[in-house]
Amino acid sequence: GWPEHVGIVVSVSGNTIKIIEGNKSDSVSYREIAVNGRYIRGYGVPEYSSKATSAGSGSGNGGGLKYSKGDIVNFTGSKHYASANATSGPSCKAGKAKVTDTAEGTKHPYHLIAVNGSGSTVYGWVNASDIAGASTAAASGSIAEGKTVKVKNSATKYATGQTIPSWVKSRKYTVQKIDGDRALLKEITSWVKISDLELA
Repeated sequence: GWPEHVGIVVSVSGNTIKIIEGNKSDSVSYREIAVNGRYIRGYGVPEYSSKATSAGSGSGNGGGLKYSKGDIVNFTGSKHYASANATSGPSCKAGKAKVTDTAEGTKHPYHLIAVNGSGSTVYGWVNASDIAGASTAAASGSIAEGKTVKVKNSATKYATGQTIPSWVKSRKYTVQKIDGDRALLKEITSWVKISDLELA
């Protein structure tokens, strides 16, 4: 026959699916059927991750979250999740990470990506309780991606070890990227320690 209704999967045990339907003998009732049984026409899963992502899109933090997109934080947890409301997730290592998205009101409201060289392997949604430490803005005097900065006169070396020429200190630059304690300056494509920068 034709597919005529939808059942909600309650549980799966071995090769048996337990579902609840609204038209079993004209009532709401449970039914058990074999996985890939002949009456199954397909499965559907809501797009939880897309909803969680859209809720946190944008540059703000929604007003109720402590950290914002672009902040560098200390991830102290041991699990990350594929979506902001996932019930289980794989293990990962703690360390410095960047907040790349937020989803206020969800189980795991922060999406983190590990900072290179930090030892962390986080890449996914995490619990708010698994984040500690100050945001990039708080830790570095409001220096963040997109800000206009100057290199301090006291700075002597780039974050990569080379000597900073004197002419570099007389100009303004845009912070293109933050990575841990250093910032990439767009106009000269060079990494400078955040402690050697000031807002222009």
